[in-house]
Parts: sequence; C-alpha cells; structure tokens
Amino acid sequence: MYAHPKAATGATVADVQARLKRMALRDHVPTKGFPYELPAVKHLAKLQFHERVTFIVGDNGMGKSTLVEALAIVAGFPPEGGSRSGVRETDPTVSELCKYVRLTWENARPPWGWLTATTFARWPSMMSSRSTSGVDF
Repeated sequence: MYAHPKAATGATVADVQARLKRMALRDHVPTKGFPYELPAVKHLAKLQFHERVTFIVGDNGMGKSTLVEALAIVAGFPPEGGSRSGVRETDPTVSELCKYVRLTWENARPPWGWLTATTFARWPSMMSSRSTSGVDF
C-alpha cells in the first residue's frame, strides 16, 4: 500500500486524505486565441475547491472541459480520465492551458486517478486492452 510522505510511520493514503485545494493561473497568461478567450479561462484568477465536492457548471463552449483537462494534465493524469499508469489516448486538440495552471494540494497528490464521462464510454475497450497488455488502471 502507498505510504504517504507526510504521514506518521505506517500510515497510508487512506489515513491522510489527499485533496486539491485550488487551481490558479500563473502570471503572463496569453489573452488571445484558444483557449484564452474562453469565458472560464478569461475570467479565472483562482478556483477554490470545496473539501467534499466541487461542481463546475456552465453553458456549452464556456471552457469547463478545457479547465478540467488542464487540471488533469498538471496533476499527471490523462485529460480524458483514468490513472497515471493507464492507457493514454490524448486528443491532439487538448489546449496548452496546462502550461499556465498552478495547483495547490493539501497533503499530497492522489495516487490513483480521476473519472470522466469519456472514461465510462471507453471503459469496455480499456478493460479489454488491459487483459492483453498488462496495463494497470
């Protein structure tokens, strides 16, 4: 089991909860072109995450997915969801916003991954490839 670096001897991740506290943009973020003109990016200075759950809602085309994809990349996960060791099928159209994102964690980064609607849509093929390639999700 994964031993948390800040935990007391013998403690595991289950004993010390890893949590994303905030997402912020670094200084000198471009202002022209995609994705910098999207409303969710253009007006973002800092996004605080509630300790239990945070919902990101808005109309289509506002930049919700772009923010979440950048967050995933900076955290070391594939933008389409999954784990750090999972199969990556990253879309070449993923924006470069991740170059300008700074994440603040409480305790440490989570050791596993995250799930999206795309993860669930691809789940059968990911499980099928896992059984033949030995990839751990």
